[in-house]
Amino acid sequence: MGVTTAVAHGGNPQDRAASPRPRCIADGEQSLDRRSRYANAITGRTSA
Repeated sequence: MGVTTAVAHGGNPQDRAASPRPRCIADGEQSLDRRSRYANAITGRTSA
């Protein structure tokens, strides 16, 4: 919240480079990997 993008000031909505990548997406894969490792440790499974 509070972040302005190119679209907010009337820029081209197709210009994705002007808007920063949302942090929740940037962290998504790392946190998913961390959760799956934690679940595997609990269940005793190992990754292939």
